[in-house]
Amino acid sequence: MPLDVIDIRGFYASALGRVTRDCLTLALREAWPRTQGLSVMGLGFAIPYLDLFREEAERVISVMPERQGVIEWPQGGPSASILAAPGALPFPDSSIDRALVIHALETQDRPQDLLNELWRAVKELRSDLHQLEADLPKEYITRHEWDKRMDHIEGMLQRIFDKIDGKADK
Repeated sequence: MPLDVIDIRGFYASALGRVTRDCLTLALREAWPRTQGLSVMGLGFAIPYLDLFREEAERVISVMPERQGVIEWPQGGPSASILAAPGALPFPDSSIDRALVIHALETQDRPQDLLNELWRAVKELRSDLHQLEADLPKEYITRHEWDKRMDHIEGMLQRIFDKIDGKADK
């Protein structure tokens, strides 16, 4: 079962989630010290980090993949969150200056579709993505495939333990 916004929001409400947010917020501010006049897009569940840029960036928007679901953001103001298909971000080419991708790739059966859309929509990303593509593994597994593999491994281990205990049929 893919992660949805309720699961992820629950994580960020926990003590571990708050520590994670605080650590990543420091790293983000160091990586992007100034965002004045820039367009910042959070893709996936980036809401815990987007408030950092709201006061200075020209525009900040949260884009959540359709399989993940969407929640309203920011609270108490006009909504700046949308739901989008991974291969169809609703932005013109090179219209986004900074993209913060958090909890987006793990929800995709074909992460390359999402990465291709980032390539199209984010300025000056081509060289960064060429390096990222070289560093990434060539094969991905979905959470469903991972669960199936773990079930298979658990079954094999159970058969081994049954044999050790002398309970297995011969």
